[in-house]
Amino acid sequence: MLKSARIAILGLCLSSAGALAGPWQDAQEQIRRGDFVAALPLLVAAANAPGEPNAAAAQYTVGSYYEYGTGTAVDLAQAARWYRKAAESGHVQAEVALGSMYAQGRGVAQDYTEAAKWLGMAAKANAGNKPAATTDGVKPD
Repeated sequence: MLKSARIAILGLCLSSAGALAGPWQDAQEQIRRGDFVAALPLLVAAANAPGEPNAAAAQYTVGSYYEYGTGTAVDLAQAARWYRKAAESGHVQAEVALGSMYAQGRGVAQDYTEAAKWLGMAAKANAGNKPAATTDGVKPD
């Protein structure tokens, strides 16, 4: 009896922990399962959730879904919109993605000034970070 009660309590705790996980964690689980279609609305919810610590990462991920057609149709204008939201929060990968879109005129009007702005912000954020390895595979000093 005691053993079955412990198992029931453990099951209840595990099921409620999953229910309290939130959209970011739920999206990560769907991604692990390979269900990108199910992950997208969860990522959007996380991207828009007030106080969500992973909002910028979710915004960047939604942008990449739209850029590459992961779990949705390719929509470069939507990709740029989501990258901008993440970039405005200081997400460095989003700054690079948005800057590249401006440089190439993908999803936005080609604008080298905007491209330089976002790519410059990303470079400044990464100033002082050494690359893990050079192109010949040798780690720098």
